[in-house]
Amino acid sequence: MMVGELNYQSNFLDIYLHNKFPFPFITFYMLVMFVIFMPILLMNMMIGLAVGDIAEVQRSAALKRIAMQIELHTNLEEKMPYWWLKRVDQSSITIYPNRKCTKFWSQGEANEVRTHLLTNSSKSTSVEDELHKQKQRLKEISSVLEKQHELIKLMIQKMEITSEADEHDGPTEVKGYRQRSNWGRAKGSKWIPLMKSIKCKNV
Repeated sequence: MMVGELNYQSNFLDIYLHNKFPFPFITFYMLVMFVIFMPILLMNMMIGLAVGDIAEVQRSAALKRIAMQIELHTNLEEKMPYWWLKRVDQSSITIYPNRKCTKFWSQGEANEVRTHLLTNSSKSTSVEDELHKQKQRLKEISSVLEKQHELIKLMIQKMEITSEADEHDGPTEVKGYRQRSNWGRAKGSKWIPLMKSIKCKNV
């Protein structure tokens, strides 16, 4: 199409035969490149447009098919008697997934519900496994903390160091006596800085 519009005889051939062609080599070279590449580019462009049109036609065809199905159903409902439609039409359906079906035509719905539940349970297994792992880790951490707490209690008891709760339990005069006696007992102890640091970490 594009090559036919060039008018090769009058624009190229006659001038070349009369020796009036200014740059024959360059002109013929560009003409050959144009003749080779222009149809390729045009075909690629047309193929791309055709593919885009096909996708658009498919989308419109799907919508048109749905519209035709709706129109067919409405026409059938208009032609059927009202008492038949009243018996067939169901406003709601109750499905019991853990109950066996007694009717053979309802087995398909039961199988569909069963497969749906099984797929959901298989998907949730990974989440359950991860939660189980997290629970096990929390239990291990809590057991380690309890062991450390018991160990610190034993160390405090061995060093005869009373806590603040034990110091404030008795009356004031006994409390003062207990404080003085404990302070006099642990005054020269070398474990006091260590126990202070342990208490700070425990807090």
